Amino acid sequence: MQRHLVRPLILGFVAALLLAVGPAVAKIPYFSIEVSPADPVEGDVVVIVVRMWDDAAHTQPASWGDEAMVEGLLEFRADAGRLPIAFQRLDEASYRAEVTLSAGNWRLVPFPRLGGGVTISGEGYPAPVSVTVRERTDYSTAATVAAAGLLGILGLVAAGPARRWSRRARLRSATG
Repeated sequence: MQRHLVRPLILGFVAALLLAVGPAVAKIPYFSIEVSPADPVEGDVVVIVVRMWDDAAHTQPASWGDEAMVEGLLEFRADAGRLPIAFQRLDEASYRAEVTLSAGNWRLVPFPRLGGGVTISGEGYPAPVSVTVRERTDYSTAATVAAAGLLGILGLVAAGPARRWSRRARLRSATG
């Protein structure tokens, strides 16, 4: 008997949750996302700018309340985990955040929800944005390898005339 009640209760809870999220999301204007740098390296500061719009075509900047900070709108996700982002107001229609990400493939997900995926998507709202963060190259090691290679080449070049000279010297002493 209990088994038959659990499924409808869970489905009812999920439906209520989705219906409650809909009106809350409807209050957020259309928005776009800009991420820079486009090709970040591990340890770089990644800047995310969210611009709010009054229309789905993104032609009219929105005047969206007096929110000094926006949280829960976007988060980065990767195998390394989740990173919620808090945005500070930049101007009347823009918000900005800075994060530092570890190397790997990240997705910037709008309207994240705990179980994964997104709560809402559609015209005027951005799709998830992929960001690949490269590992930082230790240039001191690369420079050492390059210098060693250059010295090796110079050694071979310098040894060439010396070997020819010693061969001539042996021939003279043998005939001499």
